[in-house]
Amino acid sequence: VYGVLGGGEGDQQYALPWSTMQGREAGQGFTLNVDPQRLRTAPRFQRGQWPAWADRKWSDTVHQHYGVSPFWNDSAD
Repeated sequence: VYGVLGGGEGDQQYALPWSTMQGREAGQGFTLNVDPQRLRTAPRFQRGQWPAWADRKWSDTVHQHYGVSPFWNDSAD
């Protein structure tokens, strides 16, 4: 599951792993828990040219960039 953040140069957008965001009070949006420098170098895509969300290689690259584990790697203890 990803959030999408717009605001890169031109029409660039960022896919953010859900674990990089923290929900705020109802209706108040989310807080992004990412260092600004990490966001500046993050994988991005052009508006309207959505990535292949189900592509594991792409997903692993995005999660590795943010230093978080994909949900499918979480163990169910």
